[in-house]
Amino acid sequence: SFLLLFNPLLDAATFTLPDERYGSSWQIVVDTADPLLAAPERTASVKAGDTVDAPGQTVIVLRRLY
Repeated sequence: SFLLLFNPLLDAATFTLPDERYGSSWQIVVDTADPLLAAPERTASVKAGDTVDAPGQTVIVLRRLY
């Protein structure tokens, strides 16, 4: 499963991931603000209920890691 985060605003936005019913952890696979996923925080998995910061005018795609 995939989770898509869209931030059309010029300012950054913070998204809260769904709870564990939808997946215990997620991995960022696409980030239009960091296409090479070079930032260390972009390669680590993110746990259910954690937050993800999205810079302005970006799309982030996360893949569920069970």
